[in-house]
Amino acid sequence: MFMHTNSRMNAETNNHIEHTMNEQNNNIPNFVFGAIYRRKDGQADSSATSPYFNCYMPASNNIPAKAWIADCWVCDSNGNIDPGLSASPVPVRKEDLGNIINVISH
Repeated sequence: MFMHTNSRMNAETNNHIEHTMNEQNNNIPNFVFGAIYRRKDGQADSSATSPYFNCYMPASNNIPAKAWIADCWVCDSNGNIDPGLSASPVPVRKEDLGNIINVISH
């Protein structure tokens, strides 16, 4: 009986946490300056010079909060920009962004 009650409480707590996080995520800009996003599919960008560069980092701190496309640097998980693409960021769609995996300070 205790495990059933505990499982039910955990499920309710998880639902509450998920709902709260979804509400908070509505306030987070689509492209967070300083955040490093893994590509949603985990593959390197089609312009990347190496499969190691499978992440994006927004190139500007003045991207509108609800932008659906923005210029981003192609980088690795530590924010090292692909040297073959270091002259100019590339346009990235919001739906191509995976999870934020790292952050850097500017």
